[in-house]
Amino acid sequence: MVTTAPKMGLREKRKAETRERIVKAAIECFTEHGFNGASTRDIAKSAGVGQGLVTYHFESKEVLWKTAVTQVYESLPTPPSFDADSVKTKADAKAALMVYLRQFADNCLNGPNMPMFLYHQGSQPDEKLSWMLDEHLMPSLESLRPLYEAALQVKAIKPIPFINFSFSLLAVVNTHFALHNVYQHISGEDPKDATTADKLLQTILDMMTVD
Repeated sequence: MVTTAPKMGLREKRKAETRERIVKAAIECFTEHGFNGASTRDIAKSAGVGQGLVTYHFESKEVLWKTAVTQVYESLPTPPSFDADSVKTKADAKAALMVYLRQFADNCLNGPNMPMFLYHQGSQPDEKLSWMLDEHLMPSLESLRPLYEAALQVKAIKPIPFINFSFSLLAVVNTHFALHNVYQHISGEDPKDATTADKLLQTILDMMTVD
């Protein structure tokens, strides 16, 4: 017998919609001001709700912040699937790395909240930073490890430790694409342009690979 999930009642639907508005407003406020600079009053005002509703849905500002961070990371596309057995040459490794970098660049362009959360919290080393790194950033970096190991095996990349390779590679991409307005002002080239983006990514890849 096939069963269907009960429909959400009007009250539950409104509660869910209000909660989502609060989280969306929190992402905007935390992105702009960081955890310390954003208040629940500011978030409530941005969401168009009373401050009491913020505390009703979230027991503390930290809980709301963690919810916002989690939603930002979950909204990003998952890293492209990778078959280590397909990397048999340096060219294979470089092509696979370029696919990975293109998606990360797209994430930086279309989801700038993620790097801004890191920038803000990185200057405030505490439990919240440790939580964000352990729960979200490190798993993201680890998704690159199989490709790193395959590229290392065929000697397509310089023999540097994984954490240095991954952090350096993604940090450089992040700087060019999350801060695309800065790069465009300085260089006169827009990273949102596909041709410019490919040229930038190729330059970045050339910095980390060997012929």
